Amino acid sequence: MVKTKNALLLLALIFSFLMPAFILNCEGVVIMNLIKQQHVSMSAASWLQGCKDITIMISSFALISLIARLGHKKALLFATGLEMIICFMMATDASLNMARIYFILAGLSFAVIKISIYSSISLFAKDESQHAGFLSVLEGIYMLGILSGFWVFSFFMSFTSKWNNTFWFLGGMCALGMVIILLTPFKRTVDGQQVEDLTEAGKPKESVFAEFVSLFGRPIFFLFIILTFMYVFVEQSLTTWLPTYNNIVLKLSDVLSVQVVSIFLLGLAIGRLISAFVMKYIHWKKVLLACIIMAIATFVCSIITAYAYKPAGINSSWTQLPLAAYLIPMTGMFIGPIYPTICSTILTSHPKRYQVPISGLIIIFSAIGGTIGARIIGGAFENIGGINAMKIPIVPLVILLLLVLPYEFIVARHNGNNEEIQETASESCF
Repeated sequence: MVKTKNALLLLALIFSFLMPAFILNCEGVVIMNLIKQQHVSMSAASWLQGCKDITIMISSFALISLIARLGHKKALLFATGLEMIICFMMATDASLNMARIYFILAGLSFAVIKISIYSSISLFAKDESQHAGFLSVLEGIYMLGILSGFWVFSFFMSFTSKWNNTFWFLGGMCALGMVIILLTPFKRTVDGQQVEDLTEAGKPKESVFAEFVSLFGRPIFFLFIILTFMYVFVEQSLTTWLPTYNNIVLKLSDVLSVQVVSIFLLGLAIGRLISAFVMKYIHWKKVLLACIIMAIATFVCSIITAYAYKPAGINSSWTQLPLAAYLIPMTGMFIGPIYPTICSTILTSHPKRYQVPISGLIIIFSAIGGTIGARIIGGAFENIGGINAMKIPIVPLVILLLLVLPYEFIVARHNGNNEEIQETASESCF
């Protein structure tokens, strides 16, 4: 019975995490359609990424204490309900101003959902390996959700000129998600007793915030913040601008430009799902080093082939796609394992009471990296051209490569110190 309840709870958490994959990550589609149909400038469109990421950052900072006290069921219901409302709003008005409102509120709901879910994983994971595996699977499912979202948009775009009709479907999915959350008993078994909801209601608000602030004074978090920033810089800049790159530089049709992004997202998902298995046998440090080297090599090849490609006209067929259209998306498979792995290492190296503040920290600096990445790529795209703009993500990839070994060393030392403290505490009891 307990296993059944845990399974239902996991289903609710997965579905809750899946919906933002559709709703939050459609900015690439929105930007492309605003540029083509409403003649919005690339510079103005690039700020849509900032609308969601700045909101995510501020919300994560402000809501850490509230979510810890409110309980995850109420938090997830609120966030999913908000997603449903903004989808229906976007379905009726697809203007630039409505898109700004949409991404601001989508960022708020995502912050609530991600903090709730990330801080819940330790309730099910029995050890570091299981934690990393489940987080990789969860992030892999999230990437599959983003991939599916691009195909859903391309499906609606192929049948109607009103591409924003897609949001009626997404709003209905959110309504279904609310029903699943409502019907799911958010309980867990602790020492044979049923505990209501995943909440820290007994903890003073000040202590949660104090734990969050205390994280900034630790060397392990300094490196973690840089790694998180650099990774999200790469991923979000590609997710946001790849449809426009395909459309303008490679001369793919509107529908095909959106569909080709699914290769990148599928690669992210496959990379994360495979890494969840591989890391049971190979240390995560070696996996990440190999993945980053392959990502850099693939990126360089994609730039070379893009320069060599001379489109004869608009391409609307998968069978005629140039090699350049495949190579940048293929980097997704190599960079995919990076994010869940570094997040898991930082979460498992600290006690459970730090899960909520650490989750908030992850979201805040992910948002900063996403905003700056999309803004820089968007500005470069407009001023120096798409191919030159796509050279920029190579820089953060090189920085990631240089920092993996120092980060692994600090994590290992930190975990070693924690074990010594626990052993000393155990000996003092006798």
